[in-house]
Amino acid sequence: MSDPLFAIPSRALPVATLASPRGSLVYAGPARAHPFLLAAPGGSARGTESHTVDVVEHRGRLLLAELSVTGFVPASLVLAPAHGSRELVGVPGTLAETLLVSDEGFIAHWTRTTALAGEIEVVLGVPGGDSRADGSFLVTEEAGAARLIQITPAPSWRVDAGNRDGILRVSATVRLHDQDVLLAAASGPDPASAFQSLRRLSRAAETRTDFALSELRTGRLAIQTDGCEFDHGLAWSIARLEAADSQSAHAVAAGDPFPVDPQSRRAWTALGALAAGTPGPPDVDPRTPLGALAQARYGGWRDTPLSIVDLPQLADRTADKIGDSALRFARRAAMLAAANTIEPWEPTSADELRARAAELVDTGAAPRPSAGASAKSPSRGRLPTVGAKRDKAQQSEDVVAATLAAALDLPGRPLYRTPADEPRPGLMRALTALACLNDGMVERGFALLERHLADGFGGGAGLWPDQDRAHDPASAALVPFVLLEGLLGARADAHYGRLRLAPRFPEHWLRFTVRGIQIADATVAMTYERVGKDRRFRFDQNSGAIPVTLVFEPLLPVRSDARAYVDGQPAKLDLRRSRDSERAQLRVQLPLDRQREVSVQ
Repeated sequence: MSDPLFAIPSRALPVATLASPRGSLVYAGPARAHPFLLAAPGGSARGTESHTVDVVEHRGRLLLAELSVTGFVPASLVLAPAHGSRELVGVPGTLAETLLVSDEGFIAHWTRTTALAGEIEVVLGVPGGDSRADGSFLVTEEAGAARLIQITPAPSWRVDAGNRDGILRVSATVRLHDQDVLLAAASGPDPASAFQSLRRLSRAAETRTDFALSELRTGRLAIQTDGCEFDHGLAWSIARLEAADSQSAHAVAAGDPFPVDPQSRRAWTALGALAAGTPGPPDVDPRTPLGALAQARYGGWRDTPLSIVDLPQLADRTADKIGDSALRFARRAAMLAAANTIEPWEPTSADELRARAAELVDTGAAPRPSAGASAKSPSRGRLPTVGAKRDKAQQSEDVVAATLAAALDLPGRPLYRTPADEPRPGLMRALTALACLNDGMVERGFALLERHLADGFGGGAGLWPDQDRAHDPASAALVPFVLLEGLLGARADAHYGRLRLAPRFPEHWLRFTVRGIQIADATVAMTYERVGKDRRFRFDQNSGAIPVTLVFEPLLPVRSDARAYVDGQPAKLDLRRSRDSERAQLRVQLPLDRQREVSVQ
């Protein structure tokens, strides 16, 4: 080495691990043969989505001329301005690769998403003439420039002797243990300067996308939490949702019962896409109950004119006599959503739908008619007789109907009780989480949502399973749907410019930010922070011609004598006890004509 004073450190620096892109997404979907660019002040990385990272630059110097993992091919990706994640698929299993560029250098992070054992080979192209490798570090040096690479766990280095165009081909073989594999790289005029940049990069308390580049936002729902599994899970679910071909993906569910049959799965996918903020009307069959619900919800959130003639399933009165409880609950939810959406244009039809929906009220899951019962007089909401024997199909129907009623937040429903058996992975687990959150069972609902997020990374990054299917787009779509309608309690009446938010967060969450809540042409952001007993919420309307009226109804573990402040001024709030006796729900209404703040102590 030309600098004898520089010594490679004996201990690797503790580089912060990376989560998925936060803030504004530029692209989420399948990896294509398209070039991509990650750019931030002082650094950039570019390559091909479906191939390698070709060039990484740092402060005007070429830092890396290649970066790839041998034997793995990118399948899906999520890109933000300076931050990206790719799913790498290979014969041994699946890796989640996360990349970030910044003014201090470059970080790559590889996480095993399947039971991947053995070792991986990271291939690098590093500019330089002289090189030295020791432990976790590789340093290269040429006239006036040095590069320092750190990989943890410490790899086995191999540097090819051949040096073409001043680029060294480097192979780093890393044996996989329980920890993830992290690469950090920086450059400088000399090795000591490169080490200082690397040290500043490793000292970052939290490495994430720079929100200052948010002008590239596309309006997708995005969150920022203390738990990277939520940020990562939402980003990957949206990527899967937008990459899926719903026609072919849902056809494999043929033979499944309602509400997990192919047409219902298309409707759940459409509802998830609506929650995620993806553009375009829903691709559903409006002749089905959940298809009609998705179409009505789209009109309600996006302020799209809708007529009763657009919903033939709801216009048919004879279908009101359906005997299946779950179908009846879905039909009633579709009627209520359609009534709210068509009311500005057809108030008479809206009132008629509400009256018919009221006749479908159930006090519990209806038993199936006996073999000798008349099809013209189905059972109307009777509870099973105490002590009466019911077959497994009957019990299953009761659980599904009760879960669906709570998940769709039907008014007048009985208190939801979680089934004794653990819901199966996929749609039913997500719907059970939504049902619990809607009925105030926050901790149980949150735990099920965590399980649903974990399900998506058991067989690969963002591959949500359902029964024997490795990937179900509808299960992926329920991640943004449950997050928006369950965890945030969001409801919209876009024609009148009203947005209701009723967040119900677990007690251990200290902060939470959500962006990209879309209502008509407006987008709304909310930030939550808890310090001690002080819970503070801030709201911003980021776009839209007219200020949205916010109806804020958080479900909080506070006493009945809690004090509340709106924009720093004491406020008298409508405080009501929830079904969960440990939480209370307060209510305040305010226009988002400026940044607003609500705090509760």
